[in-house]
Amino acid sequence: MYAVDVPRRAELVIASPGGHPKDIDLYQSQKAIEEATRVVKPQGDVLVTARCHEGSGSECFETWMDEADTPEDIVRRIKEDFVMGGHKAYQIARAVQRANIHLHCEIPPERVRRWFMEPVRSMAQIDKLITSAGSVSVLPQATLTRTSVPSTDD
Repeated sequence: MYAVDVPRRAELVIASPGGHPKDIDLYQSQKAIEEATRVVKPQGDVLVTARCHEGSGSECFETWMDEADTPEDIVRRIKEDFVMGGHKAYQIARAVQRANIHLHCEIPPERVRRWFMEPVRSMAQIDKLITSAGSVSVLPQATLTRTSVPSTDD
């Protein structure tokens, strides 16, 4: 019911988890990031708008993100010791390896940067992302949407 055929990957994907309660924290909002990275071109831009008024949503997730110097550190760590919470850090690490993740949320900008994403604080930043992209896809209910994307683009 929520499947969408995507004819080709976009340079910019704008995604929302779908509002409350799907965007209460980054732990929940990560699902929108995951779906958006399926639709964006490799090393393209993903803009996720999620309130995240409860912060990260997981102490373990925060610890893993804060202790890593690179996304690769998290990928190595999950292979050595799978733990709940750490798996969300792994999913974010994989996402930032595939795309430039821009996050518009209530989490302090320095924390978003520390977690390998770019904080978005203004409409001017959003406008710049949109106007510099050659193609844009929008996922307004990204946590409910399942995309089907060709394995290669024309």
